[in-house]
Amino acid sequence: MELRDILHELYRVVRPLWAACTCAGNHRVRLALVYSRVHSSPSYPDGEHIHFKLLVSPGCQVEPIASTNWHHNHLILTLQGSSSAAASPPNGIQVQRFCEFVSERKDGLMPRIRLEANSLWDITREISAAHLVEQYRITGMATPLTAFISGSHEFTRKEKLILSVVLAHNVLYFCDTPWLREWDKEQVLFDQPLSATAPYVDAYFPAGFNLAATAQTDANRPVHPCPSILALGILLLEIAVNSTIESKRTRKDLDSNGNVTANTDQFTAQRLLPSIRNDLNHIDDIHIEVIEACLNCNFYDRNIRPNLDNPDFRQKVYENIIRPLELLLFFGFKITPTQLYTMPRSPRS
Repeated sequence: MELRDILHELYRVVRPLWAACTCAGNHRVRLALVYSRVHSSPSYPDGEHIHFKLLVSPGCQVEPIASTNWHHNHLILTLQGSSSAAASPPNGIQVQRFCEFVSERKDGLMPRIRLEANSLWDITREISAAHLVEQYRITGMATPLTAFISGSHEFTRKEKLILSVVLAHNVLYFCDTPWLREWDKEQVLFDQPLSATAPYVDAYFPAGFNLAATAQTDANRPVHPCPSILALGILLLEIAVNSTIESKRTRKDLDSNGNVTANTDQFTAQRLLPSIRNDLNHIDDIHIEVIEACLNCNFYDRNIRPNLDNPDFRQKVYENIIRPLELLLFFGFKITPTQLYTMPRSPRS
């Protein structure tokens, strides 16, 4: 099972666990985009696992909730192995009410949660003592990507490539799923304001995922065949030039009434590409080609449905967008994707 499928399953499993929640308001979950892979080990003997950081806020009626405390959790997802062989991991305790489970642990330990057999299991006490960590809280203060590219922070070339690779990878996992319905610089958050390699995505519970609710009228429908890939291209462009797409708009990018449309950002980005291409001292040529591939989306066969739930389309996205960025990062800084997810979080060079 692919990680994208497992993340779909995770959302389906977690959402009902808040059905009986009596908190004052909805919960928010932040799921890290940077994760680590662990292969078979004594603690995890049944194949490859993905380890995520998961932050959960208490239910709160007042927004923003920056003043509240977020509870840090360790989430383990099984990619392959005997996940269907048993009803639960050995000695695991099934989680019945998720918000209570993560918010107040009497033992003071950071919860370790495993997705298994369509349920969540508390395996905190089944991990070796050397890996037990005291539970801690962080403030709800988060910095959106917008602040990086419109503020005083100037990305280094290394940071630009690292963040571009991380975001491009996670398009395949999160985009067009309940975890990431919107895909722009406001949806990507950081709890370490000066780190380009610790992004999260936000989700609210309880919440439904109704694609029909976000349907657009013909008059405002994007011309791009896959809006999530277009949104990635806009993000990569904003990171590359260290400026927001909104700040680059002109009257030509708007409709006849001077209004922003679903196609305005694409028009703005395509207009900017020639001038960016002449500024190769700051932006790699291959990086520009990747942005162009996102904007034009002409890299797939027309008999392939351009939808991220389609594995054939995802493969084309990897070959034409993600792989070139990975190679840029490797040849420029000798960083592989595997190393990227285990490296220190502030690469300022």
